[in-house]
Amino acid sequence: MKITAAGSKVWVLQLRYPGHPAQSRRTLGTYPSLGVAAARAPSLGVAAARAKATQWYGWVKQGIDPVHAELAERERLEAERRAEALKRENTFASVAERYIAERAGNRRAVADAREIRRMLIAAWGERPIHMIEARDVAS
Repeated sequence: MKITAAGSKVWVLQLRYPGHPAQSRRTLGTYPSLGVAAARAPSLGVAAARAKATQWYGWVKQGIDPVHAELAERERLEAERRAEALKRENTFASVAERYIAERAGNRRAVADAREIRRMLIAAWGERPIHMIEARDVAS
């Protein structure tokens, strides 16, 4: 742990990182506090800081820069989040609700919306829109 000139407490790991000729320090995160610094950097308790330091040390021993490894992990999680959002967006229920919203000015819009929600969304709501076939509609 290091206490900065401003008084905030940060966790630091000093190692020889891949691609750097000498040892250097990198910040793992801040110690939990209620100050302004806590809002800027991730706060880590003792156990979390030790776990993160152990993980970083393992990456360095493998020749992987922890900054690049964490960036790749963040990108992977973001891609998963986007894929899940796209999956939710392409369900029959979400497409039907967008259709209902577009028809709001139609004089049968209220009755059509009620029928779509009662009959179609109840039956196919969570199904991906591309999985609904003509035989589903016929039945």
